[in-house]
Amino acid sequence: MPLFRAYNTPNCSLEVEGIAAGEAPQQLSILTHFACRFFHAPTTIAGGKELLQQLTAAVATYTQVVLTSGWGEDSPAEVHLGAVHLTMVAAGTHRLWVQAEAAKESTKESTVEPCEVLLDTVQLFDLQDGLDKLGVDPETLPDVRPVLPALQQASPLLTRVRLPLAAAAGP
Repeated sequence: MPLFRAYNTPNCSLEVEGIAAGEAPQQLSILTHFACRFFHAPTTIAGGKELLQQLTAAVATYTQVVLTSGWGEDSPAEVHLGAVHLTMVAAGTHRLWVQAEAAKESTKESTVEPCEVLLDTVQLFDLQDGLDKLGVDPETLPDVRPVLPALQQASPLLTRVRLPLAAAAGP
């Protein structure tokens, strides 16, 4: 049975299409297509499960870098994961570049042009919010979950936040 889910935020819309396979008839367990549309630009990122997993992991990793870098212009925020590349252009401006998956036609294969969109920080976190909504939906793709990277070292921002918390909570 074909199923459709939409996850909307103020700046983007994430739509997934698929089918139910197994015991739960309303659980979208096989992805056939996804599309992420940005309301401020005529850009749509579309593809299959592999691209959705790369987008989910890359955006989660990148937003963690942005959160922990202290928001400075000199922070080296850049993530490249498979077909997805995120980089900081300037303080508060981020470039999302996606090499689209190859589109297979009946007898020949043609590549689709890559898409690029500039996001401000609010738009970036709206994208993260849409992907998080997908990840916590128990009825949609139980094997696609947000991946938060392990933080290798505390950033100055985290250190500033942890010290007052430790003082209030005790040792």
